[in-house]
Amino acid sequence: MTDQLTIVGSLARFLAGQTQRVGDIDILIGDPLCERYWDFLEILALHGICSVRDVLDRPRFPWRYCVPEIAHARSLTVDCRAIMFGSKHANLDILFNPAHLDLIDHPNANRWVDSLPKNWWQLNDSELGNEITKGHGRFINQIASETPQFSSRPFHSEVEMYYGW
Repeated sequence: MTDQLTIVGSLARFLAGQTQRVGDIDILIGDPLCERYWDFLEILALHGICSVRDVLDRPRFPWRYCVPEIAHARSLTVDCRAIMFGSKHANLDILFNPAHLDLIDHPNANRWVDSLPKNWWQLNDSELGNEITKGHGRFINQIASETPQFSSRPFHSEVEMYYGW
């Protein structure tokens, strides 16, 4: 599966020798890893890496999150305490092609949102449906703008992973 994972963002630029500063750790995943997304997150959770925010449709494994807001399971952390106090350490951010969302969470792909109002549980079904539709549209636009497009993926021999920017 490591062939289906590419380091992107500031860490990729660091590996390429273009910067000395690294922010979040951003990875881009391909089709087979999208199909096993929840298995991937379960393995990360077993190692103490959890989602920054809660999700509408929780996976089958014990679900931990840092902030009681509904969003998506793409930003992960090892330090919930820092998140809760407003400090931000480097997070693991997972990127994927928006067209692959259905591979990740069929039939609930249309319920992945960028956020919902804080009082989402008090909304009636129609209002909640409208908020989910709007939040999903924003989410798809967000991931489409964040997903890097590159023609080649160099292989970094020391970390034994692909990277690109």
